[in-house]
Amino acid sequence: MHPLALSCGLGLLANVALVVAFPGQPEVRYREPREMMNPPEELIAVAKQFQNEELSDLSDNRDQGPIKVDVYMHVVTGNEEAQARGSMAVLNNAYNGTFSFSLKDTNRVINATWANAKYTSNDAQLMKRSLRKGDNSALNVYILDGFYKANGGTLGTARFPIMLNNPDGLQQDGTTMDTAALPGGTDPEPLLGNTWDFGLGITAVHEVGHWLGLFHTFGNITGGADCNDTRRDDMIDDTPWYIGDMTFQDCEETPEAPDTCPEFPGKDPIYNFMSYGLDKCLREFTPGQMQRARQMWNKFRAGPREPTPAPTSTPSRPRPEPTPKAEAVAPQPSPTENPESCQDEAQSAFEQCSDENAPTEEDCEKYAQEVFESCRHQQE
Repeated sequence: MHPLALSCGLGLLANVALVVAFPGQPEVRYREPREMMNPPEELIAVAKQFQNEELSDLSDNRDQGPIKVDVYMHVVTGNEEAQARGSMAVLNNAYNGTFSFSLKDTNRVINATWANAKYTSNDAQLMKRSLRKGDNSALNVYILDGFYKANGGTLGTARFPIMLNNPDGLQQDGTTMDTAALPGGTDPEPLLGNTWDFGLGITAVHEVGHWLGLFHTFGNITGGADCNDTRRDDMIDDTPWYIGDMTFQDCEETPEAPDTCPEFPGKDPIYNFMSYGLDKCLREFTPGQMQRARQMWNKFRAGPREPTPAPTSTPSRPRPEPTPKAEAVAPQPSPTENPESCQDEAQSAFEQCSDENAPTEEDCEKYAQEVFESCRHQQE
C-alpha cells in the first residue's frame, strides 16, 4: 500500500461473511479458505520488515532473471491431466519474467477419500505426505475433483512460505484446488443451471501468489469503510489503497475501476491477481508484488531444507524404548536424606519429555525415574 500508512501496524484478519454470487452464477463462497485471510503474525512481521527496507529499483525486477520453479501436479481421482498441464501456461504468463514454472511430473491417483477431503482433515494431510515430491523450492499442486463441495464452495488453498517452519511444514507445503478451477473447468454443480466464471486457471495464479508470500490487495477485510484504516495494508507500496473485500468483482459490469480512496494515488486494483474477481478480470501483478515475491523466495525457498519431522515422529533427543504400562514406575522419593531436589529434577525431566512429544507417557515416566535414580546415586 502507500507510504502514508507505513508507520501503522496491520491487525490479523478476522472471520468474514460469505460472498454472494452474481445473478446467474454459482455461489462461490471463497476463492480459498479463511486461513488465507489470516496470514501468520510471523509472516506479517517479515513483510513489514521488507516494506521498511529500501527496495531496489522495481523496474529492474525482470533484469534479475527468472526464478525457476519445479512443479509436481497430483490429480486425485479426476481425469484432468491435460487441463492440469494447461495451468502451466497460465502460471508462466501471469508471472512473466519473474518466475518460470517447469512441470516435472503429473500423476493421477485414484482415491475417493482424498479427492473429497476437507483441507484441514487428517486425510488431506496423509495425502500430501504420501504424494509430495521435491524440496522446499518445489511447487506441489494437488487437484481434487471433490474439493469444492467438500469445503463449502471453496476453489483452492495454499500454504504460506513461513509455514515451512512448522512441524510437518515441508510435507504439507503446496497448493490445493478443485478441478473446476483448471483451464476449461466447468461448474461442479451443473444441474443448477449457472454460468461458470472460474475456469480460466486464475485460481492457481492467485494461490501460488500466497505460496510465494503475497497477501490480498485489500489486506484485512474487516477494515471497514475508512481509507486510513491500516488493517487494509498488504505491505506493498505500489498496490493502490482501497476499500475492497471478498466480493467477486465483475469487470464487464464496471469496466472503469472505481476509486474508493480518492485521497490516495491509484484506482481500485480490480484487475490484480491478488484481488477477488472473476477469472476473466484478473490479469496483472505490480512490480512491487513481484519484488516482494522475490524477497520471500530468497528468505524461505531459495535454499534447500531437510524435511521437517511430523509431531508424531521420533524425538531428536534419544529416548529409552517405551516401557509397557504395567512396568512403568513413577518417580518415588528415596528414604535417604534430602530427596526433594531429586524429585524436582525428575519432575522437570518428565515435563520436558512430555513437551518434546515423546512416544508415550510411559516412556517419559521411565526417563524421569532414571533421572531421579541418577540424582540419588550422586547424593549417596
